[in-house]
Amino acid sequence: MNVLKPSLINYNSTPLSKIHPIMKVAIDSGTTGHTFPTSFDGGNHNPNHTTCKVNTAAGKVMESKATDTFRFVGDTEHHHCTKFDEVTIPLASLGTICRKKQVIGIFDDVNGRLFDKKTMRMVAKADLDLSNNLYMAEVICVDEGD
Repeated sequence: MNVLKPSLINYNSTPLSKIHPIMKVAIDSGTTGHTFPTSFDGGNHNPNHTTCKVNTAAGKVMESKATDTFRFVGDTEHHHCTKFDEVTIPLASLGTICRKKQVIGIFDDVNGRLFDKKTMRMVAKADLDLSNNLYMAEVICVDEGD
């Protein structure tokens, strides 16, 4: 079976959802780490991790169940994430991405773009979801056949 590699895919013309399942994540400037639902499968699910507890904005405490990795559609770099049963909308930390990858984020009233600081190549795009007022970007999930 011939599998397309992400670097060979034209971001604007190939519907990546025909190759891999896609999940929407919120680009969040307020979260300090990448938090995903336990059900997310980025291909590196690890339930044997050092658990951590996180305080939520609602004053509750969540305990991590696993770790994994994710990558944005159109990018090749994987990011570490922590998974929780309580998370329903995955959150990608804008601050963590900017520090790790050296990106520039440009957001306006309807969309956002993250650009590699050195090459100015777009590594993620996000559109404002009016139902929750969050900038949502697409990440690649692993298909069972991967």
